[in-house]
Amino acid sequence: MDEYLDKIRALGAFFDASDSIDATEFGLFTDQILQGYGDTMRLLWCPRVGRDRRASFEREARDAGFADYSIMTWAPMGPVHGANPRDEYFPILYSTVSHERTATFGTDLNSETVRRRAIARARDGDTMAAARDIQLRNPISGKRAGFLVFLPVYKAGEPPDTVSSRRRIWRA
Repeated sequence: MDEYLDKIRALGAFFDASDSIDATEFGLFTDQILQGYGDTMRLLWCPRVGRDRRASFEREARDAGFADYSIMTWAPMGPVHGANPRDEYFPILYSTVSHERTATFGTDLNSETVRRRAIARARDGDTMAAARDIQLRNPISGKRAGFLVFLPVYKAGEPPDTVSSRRRIWRA
């Protein structure tokens, strides 16, 4: 388990050390750190998107090559639909699963209660936090329960020294 968590920390450090990362850079880096792990682990980048930035974020993702990208509500199975308006979203933008159907690009992890609570614990505590006993939408080999680990990444140059500052500077 420690090896898996170290890979998440490595990805967090990669984002901390970079001004911006595109899908190609994400893929090159994660391919290297996941060598030998096969299909046992996925890494995702889910930036914070505020209500006021949603439309421009979706447009930018489509312009970057993610055809039909939109922020969608998480659902355990069946079709997904556009996310309802809310103050913040954490949509999947990059994934180590490159096939669009299986990667669920655009799925807002903040739209499901267990995931949302883990995101808040990670951000507010400036620490890793897990969403346990969750249903995976597109599991690697059949329907199964799983877990997600979240690690917050903040805007460069702004220390996350209080809960209110962490909420304000979560990296988008």
